[in-house]
Amino acid sequence: MEKSKTDVNVVQRFYDAYNNKNEAILNEVIADDYVDYGHQPPGRGVQGAKSDHKEIARAFEDARFDIDEIFGSDDRVTARWTLRATHTGPFAGVSPTQKKIEVRGISLYRLREGKITETRNLPDLLALFTQLGTIEQKQHVSA
Repeated sequence: MEKSKTDVNVVQRFYDAYNNKNEAILNEVIADDYVDYGHQPPGRGVQGAKSDHKEIARAFEDARFDIDEIFGSDDRVTARWTLRATHTGPFAGVSPTQKKIEVRGISLYRLREGKITETRNLPDLLALFTQLGTIEQKQHVSA
């Protein structure tokens, strides 16, 4: 099997950890020197990945990531995804709203020897916080 296809399978397995509520999968797919640049400060190592997994699981108990598109080249994999969930726990300082959300995003992964070493995420946070009601939508007024 070619390397990029194998790496794509590893990233799909990473999403299985979220969709199957199985944190142990992260031990299989995350490198010891992993860095997640989607956080400040960045998440590091398997424990950093597990911390992120726990945060999502607490805030969105029914979280489901659907991979809309995924491809790999060399040591990189890109995934375009949609998260569908209900806001059931605290997230980013926002108390649970019980609102259904649908958020799209793109994540870039770097892999080495079958494990993810780096993640860079670009979720649509404007859509997320608008759906949670923390950002007011501007009303258009007809003249």
